[in-house]
Amino acid sequence: MNWTRGVLVMRSEGPEERMRWRLTLILLATCCLGLVGPALAADFEEISRGERVTLQDHLVGGKWVLFEFYADWCSTCRQIAPEVRRLADRHADTLAVRTINVRDWKSEVAQQFEIRSLPHLRLYDPAGAMVAGGDADVVLSEVRSAVGEKGPAAPSLLSLGAFAVVGAAVVWWMFGCRRAEQG
Repeated sequence: MNWTRGVLVMRSEGPEERMRWRLTLILLATCCLGLVGPALAADFEEISRGERVTLQDHLVGGKWVLFEFYADWCSTCRQIAPEVRRLADRHADTLAVRTINVRDWKSEVAQQFEIRSLPHLRLYDPAGAMVAGGDADVVLSEVRSAVGEKGPAAPSLLSLGAFAVVGAAVVWWMFGCRRAEQG
């Protein structure tokens, strides 16, 4: 392996070894840019499917906890689900999401919490006190504020730029190595 005209050339290895080197370097570049690598898994869990539930049993010390009451048949619930999931993914260190499938208006959990409309959200602070409840838009606004977001998500320019840099590096690497092999 040596550098020729700014391109890494692996003369002694076979095609499989060269491909392994390329994939290793692509993975390394991707990890360095933060696109792949250790990330916290979202703290997202369904805690009830219509049965009675004690919310206090599902609070997480040191984290904001969002309880989402929903039903599979609720179209508005399906519309906000990606935003709730995105918040959980982006703020796994400070936000836990617990979902409660109401199933129908006569379910035990709907009666227990007197749920009259869906989606119904409740937000608890890290100390375990309820700070917001009810309308999804209002509560999601509180969640964004609590975790430090300014508004609904849009891809950041930094993440788009990182993808562009990785894409350019991959193209350069693949074509650069081929040219060096031919030359």
